Amino acid sequence: MRINLKELIDQQILDVDTANSIENYYEQKYKGKPNTLLLIFAVVGALLIGVGVILIIAHNWNQLNKTIKTGLAFLPLLLAQGLVFYTLINKSNNLVWREASATALFFAVGASIALVSQIYHIVGDLESFLLTWMLLTIPLVFVLRSRAVLLFSIVGLFYYGKQVGMEYPRKFPVYYWLLMATLIPAIWQLYREKDSNNLFTFILWEFLASTTIHLANVAIDDSTPAVYFCYVSYFGILYLMGLLFRESQTSLIKNPFICIGFIGLIGFYIFTSFREIWEELLSDSFSNFGLTNGLILWVILGIIFLATLVYTWRKGIIPSRNIIAVSPLIFLVLYIIHNYSPVVSIVGVNILVFFIALYLLTEGVSKEDLRILNIGMLVLSVLIIARFFDVSIPFIVRGLTFIALGVAFFAANYFIIKKRNNEIG
Repeated sequence: MRINLKELIDQQILDVDTANSIENYYEQKYKGKPNTLLLIFAVVGALLIGVGVILIIAHNWNQLNKTIKTGLAFLPLLLAQGLVFYTLINKSNNLVWREASATALFFAVGASIALVSQIYHIVGDLESFLLTWMLLTIPLVFVLRSRAVLLFSIVGLFYYGKQVGMEYPRKFPVYYWLLMATLIPAIWQLYREKDSNNLFTFILWEFLASTTIHLANVAIDDSTPAVYFCYVSYFGILYLMGLLFRESQTSLIKNPFICIGFIGLIGFYIFTSFREIWEELLSDSFSNFGLTNGLILWVILGIIFLATLVYTWRKGIIPSRNIIAVSPLIFLVLYIIHNYSPVVSIVGVNILVFFIALYLLTEGVSKEDLRILNIGMLVLSVLIIARFFDVSIPFIVRGLTFIALGVAFFAANYFIIKKRNNEIG
């Protein structure tokens, strides 16, 4: 709804001075902010123009000699570089120009590398192509402060890491982690720009999803405990960072730290609540392996987790009852115990998940927060379903249990909603 200040003045709701103050306030607030729709059109337009040029060149490609082909291969790159140079000189404060020129140069670099390789039959693979492309274009993130190139770079690095760490022969993707680390200052800068909140959230989700998937590549051919503890420490760090980050975010979806950390921890504990997983852990051990990448990474992540835990505890950010925050330490104790009594470890993990669900339920009730309450009920339900797959239980008992859970869901939500309505009334 658009407010007509003139109408409010005519109706004597506002005086002229107050209306002018309101108008000046909003002019200053939105002064210099880019038009989001125009920005999107600029990026998409740069992409379409680049694709169009490539298609026109490709149409007559076979009829051209090598010299002309080489010139055409560098033509998009030269045009894009000229556009970037013009932007830096004359339009450095214009976000639309920066994003359009950076996007054009990003894809022009990739196209030129591919065309030159094809013209001169340069032997290479997708891995080296992606690495060269990313090395040449990531500086655009900082030189032009380009958000679009930041987004594209994370995608490109993800596929580079996949090519190195997941395709045979698998290798440790050291350049993936180094280049991803160079993007962290740009993401932090984006967080500080309050007008880019939604874009920051999307890029942070993209960044954390990529690192979560590629974490397994660090512990290639490593012991099972090393991989497990890398992940449980990593998810613990994300959850604690989510608690720190929660103060500036009102929505869970805007806090990927706590979402990925919590889902990762609960998923990991449910996964390790099965007997078969502990039998695999029993047959594998850190003692069977030397100083491996996985073990080194776990030590590093473990130190970071402990430091973050101590910091958040001293700041009073972690409630004393929050068992989720200390659950990675509890799992470590259960792993040590499993060498002597696997049954205790299996039961212990199930009890851990149960107490996490109980903590969420009590928090949801005490704070009258339906989100926390329903998440707790969901965790409890998943635990019970997991046990149905693990233990031979009659169908009648299973059916009654699910009915009881359904009734509990409805009852808990009903009483909290009723309590809220009574307080409002």
